[in-house]
Amino acid sequence: MAAYVLWGVFPLFWALLGAANPIETLAERFVWSAVWTALCLVVLRQGFGWVRPALAGGQWVPLLLASIVIAVNWGMFIFAVQTGHTVESSLGYFINPLLNLVFGRIFFSERLDRWGWGGALTALVGVVVISWGSWHTVWISLLLATSFGIYGVLKKKAQLPALQGLFLESVFMTPLALVVLVVMGVMGLGHFGLGWSITALFVVSGLVTAVPLWLFAQAARGLPLGLLGMLQFIGPTLQLLIGLLVFHQQISWVWWVGLPLVWLGCALYLVGVLGRGRRSRGPARG
Repeated sequence: MAAYVLWGVFPLFWALLGAANPIETLAERFVWSAVWTALCLVVLRQGFGWVRPALAGGQWVPLLLASIVIAVNWGMFIFAVQTGHTVESSLGYFINPLLNLVFGRIFFSERLDRWGWGGALTALVGVVVISWGSWHTVWISLLLATSFGIYGVLKKKAQLPALQGLFLESVFMTPLALVVLVVMGVMGLGHFGLGWSITALFVVSGLVTAVPLWLFAQAARGLPLGLLGMLQFIGPTLQLLIGLLVFHQQISWVWWVGLPLVWLGCALYLVGVLGRGRRSRGPARG
């Protein structure tokens, strides 16, 4: 619950960094994510002996690709919040679980039941409706959903725990991030060190990234998959409410036609997940 709530209120945090360029914010996030995840690994006594085996035998390739894809996802999310498109970002994360069904079928030969197909097709109709009336912004939702879905595929192939994976992804991108920050600083476009508040927010951005991932990793070990799937929609629901009620974002009437279809698709998906969870556990023993 805490992990999903934190992800849901992320727009409130990134909006505080609105004075900074989204590219600068993204670069700072990678640098400080590397710092904070390293500290978390030390505190949790995970060490770094796993790094060499994790990178051996070409396993570094999906990790590097994952770092690039998550950079696109993070950058797009920060851009969406800072440019008044929080509602569009929430739609992307409503779509993502359904897109995962498709990717699971393509990359891992996972079969879709009637609930999966019904949910995916219903949500697709909702996205088409929204696109019809707001095609100029729906690309934000689709890019967020697609990038995070591909990220999930790459993470599954890498098979690393959340914190370890985030550490390597951040380390891969940190050299480029540092170059970006140095260039922006030389050009007088950087904000780090210009004030204690924005500097502190940059530093905290890495912790904000690492904490919900760690919470999720802990919860995933002991919760049924169906429950995790149901809780997943807390995040985009909160993002949607923040976009409408806090940022006062205006949306057209087609959103109110398309969104219920997306929600219905999500509900059908959850029915299937919960049903599979009950079947996999089998009848209770007396």
